[in-house]
Amino acid sequence: MARGGSMTSPQEALEALRQQFCDQLPERLETPRQHLVALSSETDPLKHQAELETFHTLSHRLTGTAGTFGMPAVSQSARALEKLVKRELADETPPTLSRQAALKDAVENMLAVARQTLSHNEQHLSAPAAPELPSSQPLLFLLEDDALQLAHLNQALEEQGYRVQGFTLAEAFRQALSEPAVESPTVVIVDMVLENGTLQGAKLIQELGLGGHEGIPAVVISVRDDLEARLAALRAGACRYLTKPVNATGLAQLLDDLSGRHPPTPYRVLLVDDDPLLLESQALALESAGMEVCSLAKPLELLETMAQWSPEVVVLDLHMPEVSGPELAAILRERDNYLELPILFLSAETDLQQQLHALSLGGDDFPVKPVEPEHFAKAVAMRARRSRQHNVIRRRLETSLYERQREHLTLNHHAIVSIGDSRGNIIEVNDRFCEISGYSRQELLGKNHGIVKSDIHSPDFYRQMWLTISSGQVWNGEICNRRRDGSYYWVESTITPFLDEAGQPYQYVSIRTEITQLKQAELDLKARERELTATLDATQDGILAVAPDRRVRFANDRFCELWGLSALQVPQGVDERDLLRRTQDNVKRSDEGDHLEHIDRLYKSRDILHDTIELLDGRFLEIYSQPVIDGDAIGRVWSFHDITDSKRIQAEVELAPHGSAPARCVR
Repeated sequence: MARGGSMTSPQEALEALRQQFCDQLPERLETPRQHLVALSSETDPLKHQAELETFHTLSHRLTGTAGTFGMPAVSQSARALEKLVKRELADETPPTLSRQAALKDAVENMLAVARQTLSHNEQHLSAPAAPELPSSQPLLFLLEDDALQLAHLNQALEEQGYRVQGFTLAEAFRQALSEPAVESPTVVIVDMVLENGTLQGAKLIQELGLGGHEGIPAVVISVRDDLEARLAALRAGACRYLTKPVNATGLAQLLDDLSGRHPPTPYRVLLVDDDPLLLESQALALESAGMEVCSLAKPLELLETMAQWSPEVVVLDLHMPEVSGPELAAILRERDNYLELPILFLSAETDLQQQLHALSLGGDDFPVKPVEPEHFAKAVAMRARRSRQHNVIRRRLETSLYERQREHLTLNHHAIVSIGDSRGNIIEVNDRFCEISGYSRQELLGKNHGIVKSDIHSPDFYRQMWLTISSGQVWNGEICNRRRDGSYYWVESTITPFLDEAGQPYQYVSIRTEITQLKQAELDLKARERELTATLDATQDGILAVAPDRRVRFANDRFCELWGLSALQVPQGVDERDLLRRTQDNVKRSDEGDHLEHIDRLYKSRDILHDTIELLDGRFLEIYSQPVIDGDAIGRVWSFHDITDSKRIQAEVELAPHGSAPARCVR
């Protein structure tokens, strides 16, 4: 059952449980005596064996509970009895009088020790101290002589929920640890290379008695990654050595382990034991450390409880009447969703073979009763923390795998994909490859990619491609391939080599997009451009097309002829303003500046221009300019038509006498 809260303190609750055990102890001790009597009178071998197994369970349970509730002498006498009973279980010969007498003496000794403990030392008996709830914001001391590094780590650790007191000077760090303080740091982090020497951090840890089994846990950080520095830190008592730059997330996870920090969401623990008092005691120890506990006194209901509770750690008793802890562990491990679940066996069993057998069936740890509540809580929290970290990593991997699978699915629907081995032979193709090439998968697998090779590209094209990918580089380009029916198709291809540990390609992944229609559109466009160019070159008008950036896109031969330019002087991309300045000297105008400004204003407008200009050589050009609008950008198309002959005829008409007409040749 899941446990609720209590108004009493953890220590008071433990004392109450211990007193309850003391009250029950005479009855608990009487049960083994009754079984001893039944055992001595039982003649049926099967029933005798069953009595022995029950006798063993009782003595084993008493060993653990007496130790848990602060009665080591009773626990030791019960353990001595348990060993005798276990020996009887292993001996297949009928019990002798001496063996029966030994069992009786062990029972009587246990009873005598218990009576003496209860009558003479009860006032000295007390329950073990309940573990203190770890802080959710532990205090850290950080010694780093680089102020920028100190500020960076300080901020990163505070973002992870830690309180950090930083020091840049070793003397200030030493003084803060030496003086009495309201709160001591949970963990200290020390830079190895300080102002007084390259191994000063290790010397300081040793001098202040940090680290080791008794001192405050110490973590060393350093730019050094050599054996000398690591060995110095280890010998000084540091528990971990991290090289810079320090990963803040990884450091926070390490600090969580060292500080036993209470997580925002409590760890969920399932306890399974057939002894209600032991369950209460264990649950109290874990709840005092901030965990949520579900206690199960009916082991056969384990699977149903697991489904309802979803624990992060399971703690099993080893010996239970209906089913053993190792049997339950083996059943849990048969389910994929429980393969990584931490399972601890909490038992008074000291037989190494029994412990190894239990661990081999799926256990991760084997704390031996009696266990100090604080140590028990730390062992469970450590397993739960690592399980939670593992689950976070697993969920990230599952999310990443799902995303990659969706990407792969999308890619398979859109792209033409194939994988080749180190020699370029096809080992995998997707449906799109088969669809566009016209080959079946069976026809493609094992064949070289040359099966779809066309005669469009030169041998040097394929040779350069192979040199690129076989050297470990990615190749990009357009390829024309041949279908099974002999028709061509174009693809834009990226070939990526996958390299082994030696840096040599072991396979090539090719991803292609069909661009046959695009290539055909390009060909059609080029054909239309050629037709348009031929048409414009055949016209008597000079044509100039200018982009919004005033760059020339097209100029026909007639334009060059009209302005006295060669085709080389009007390349595609030349600035139209340069042409304007170059040809301005040929124009008969009084104010060049005004004309250039007028053209600039024209490009900024959407006006249509229709004008006539006179050249210095006496020619007249009719100009027509139409804006080409692309969004907000404005380009222009210019048309220049030579109207010199028309102008001359018009002038002759105007100069002729009234009523006369120009002379005509009559034959």
